[in-house]
Amino acid sequence: GKVFLRAGLNPIRLKWFNGYGNLGLNVEYEGPDLRRQPIPETALTRVEIERRTGRTNFLSGLNYKCYQGEWDFLPDFRRYRPTKAGVAANFDSRVRAQNEKVGLEFEGFMRIPQDGVYTFHVTADDGSQLFVGPGALDVEVVSQGRAPITDVTVPSRVLERTNRPWVTFEGKVESLG
Repeated sequence: GKVFLRAGLNPIRLKWFNGYGNLGLNVEYEGPDLRRQPIPETALTRVEIERRTGRTNFLSGLNYKCYQGEWDFLPDFRRYRPTKAGVAANFDSRVRAQNEKVGLEFEGFMRIPQDGVYTFHVTADDGSQLFVGPGALDVEVVSQGRAPITDVTVPSRVLERTNRPWVTFEGKVESLG
């Protein structure tokens, strides 16, 4: 798939599973002034928040979770408890707990060198989903108009841009730009 990305850190998440038999996972990208290539480890980072100070640190690698189960298609991993979790240097299926009936979820950020359209290529067996970049819709209140917004709570995890929850707003849309 293709996506326009801004230079800097962009969220990235990959879900993958293997049912039976052969397994494989390969993630590549290409973009402005970049030939098609595997995503380098140096472009991947993850967030760690210091418990004592609450300070956000960006560290190398991706967070991963490993799941075990028998699926015919890519499952909703939120319904399962991971059997293993840790940090991987890249999208490496070798962190899996077993060869069959296994799923992985990788999450972190990818450093994009310059604004532009990037194409991502995922080769996977038996299924995968790749999410890159900020969510499809960012909401910003620019005017409260006649009916002021009284309370909007945005969890801190939204600010980290790694796990966007559903948010509902009601009101009248004056314009879309």
